[in-house]
Amino acid sequence: MSGARPRRLEMRIALEVLLGTVRRFEPAVPPERLAYQRDLSVRHLRSLPLRLCRS
Repeated sequence: MSGARPRRLEMRIALEVLLGTVRRFEPAVPPERLAYQRDLSVRHLRSLPLRLCRS
């Protein structure tokens, strides 16, 4: 098997294993450093850096 389908399956399995060990998420940057984007009437984050906390 080669191509996008096996890569998606591989990514899904890796994320399930990783997220199965995480207890909570925390912001990795202070709120004032978050970048927002405005599209017409919607304001949303450009990215949300998170820290994975296992304990």
